[in-house]
Amino acid sequence: GGYSIGLIARKESSLQPVQKELEQQGHTALSVTADASNVSSLKNAFNTIRTKFGNDPEVLLYNASGFVYKSILDMKPEELQNALNICVVGGFVASQE
Repeated sequence: GGYSIGLIARKESSLQPVQKELEQQGHTALSVTADASNVSSLKNAFNTIRTKFGNDPEVLLYNASGFVYKSILDMKPEELQNALNICVVGGFVASQE
């Protein structure tokens, strides 16, 4: 019984405690590492989950954050681009998957 849940994060250490808790509750969970700022990394993670569970995700919770804790005057263009890649592009790609 339970749900089949795919977990994606940058670090495996972030995923393992959550996976363990879900499995203890009777769910099937799969942890996959990916970089939300990288389109191919994110797509590969979803493909791994899709292959494991045999279907497309039915629900998505996208909680990746690339917030830069600086004033706009101190922020570098690369930092803004990375934040946009994570928060906007990553969310867009995850929603399409």
